[in-house]
Amino acid sequence: MYPLFRHRVLITILLGIIFLFTFWPTNKQLNRPLYVTSPINKGAKTNTEPGPNIDAIRSTIITDVSGNQKEYLNSKGYITFLSIFKKQHQAMLKNLIRSADIAVANTSVYSVILKPQLPPSNDPHDYMSLSRYFWPDPTKSDGLPYINKDGYSNPEFFAVTDYVLLRKMFKDVLDMGFAYFFTRNETYVKKSMYRIKEWFLDEKTKMNPNLNYAGLRKGDAMGLHTGVLDFHQVFR
Repeated sequence: MYPLFRHRVLITILLGIIFLFTFWPTNKQLNRPLYVTSPINKGAKTNTEPGPNIDAIRSTIITDVSGNQKEYLNSKGYITFLSIFKKQHQAMLKNLIRSADIAVANTSVYSVILKPQLPPSNDPHDYMSLSRYFWPDPTKSDGLPYINKDGYSNPEFFAVTDYVLLRKMFKDVLDMGFAYFFTRNETYVKKSMYRIKEWFLDEKTKMNPNLNYAGLRKGDAMGLHTGVLDFHQVFR
């Protein structure tokens, strides 16, 4: 046991010595500063001058131990960046508030009962959407059941309005929710609650709590399993 232990200690010491001789810096490296800040003239360099073309007011060049030059933002550069970011934030917030205000002013009804055709259950409160890539079968007189043409969207998909209105409802609630977060305007909360109740709870306009006919292929009694993807925006 002890000889084996001594061998391991000797091997460890030997590896340590090899590591030191391999990676220990030379005298030249020890005497050289880690970073050297290059002098910068006021104003940007022209393309005819040597060295990188930089904006001296916003950036500083740092040279590392290998002689590679890197450009970093200085304090004025950060101030400029923050100023641009603030303007972008204000523009995005303005667009958000505009969208939320449009959603508040919108008096349209969002409901599953508005679709022009009924699902196989004949209940207008059942959510229904058509499978986007299924088309009438040309070999059948009635075209049923529809056949798959992957990648080719059937315009009939948008004729059943449940899917379109669902997406509008989700978008309006999302916009108004973010608008309330930034403004604390209770109007956005009230209209969001109204939209959610209108779609899910109101006896006259509510959607039944199922997706049995989502992603329906015409000619089938039930929707496809992919129909649940209609509600993917609820996770945003």
